[in-house]
Amino acid sequence: MEFQDGLRAHLAAIDARNIERFAATISRNPDARAIAPDGTATVGYDAIVAAHRAWFASEARWTFDPHIVLMRASETLGFALCDVDYREGASQRRFLLSLLFTYDDGAWKLFYDQNTPA
Repeated sequence: MEFQDGLRAHLAAIDARNIERFAATISRNPDARAIAPDGTATVGYDAIVAAHRAWFASEARWTFDPHIVLMRASETLGFALCDVDYREGASQRRFLLSLLFTYDDGAWKLFYDQNTPA
């Protein structure tokens, strides 16, 4: 699998609010983490999936529209920087999403996610 395919599968799972597809893209490394815009870290597969499960299940009507700004990959690491337009109800915000993937067992898995206000 090419890195772009793993990245697109991850982003598509978010857009579809599909927790099973999303979970399949997350690294099981205990050091995997997601950093929120306020600097709060969610660490480990179970915590990352639980946080996204709650977000996906929320009744809020939101859209997630990422535009890939930069993408680089080696045989075992892949990085993407996305400029995201996020809308929830009448509010809109833009943020930069840094995603670091590792290639594990034949698939690209998200190891590090950092959401930074633009």
